[in-house]
Amino acid sequence: MFIIVDDDIRHRLQAGCRALQLPCIQVLDPVIATLADYRRDTEVN
Repeated sequence: MFIIVDDDIRHRLQAGCRALQLPCIQVLDPVIATLADYRRDTEVN
């Protein structure tokens, strides 16, 4: 599990994990996606 905001570093970490066949989970992605959805929903109304 990891929390990395820098896209370049995140992609390199994910590629390295794939190459080693290791699980790689960005723990805040679901939270950020939910907040973004909520924000979009409230902007429309």
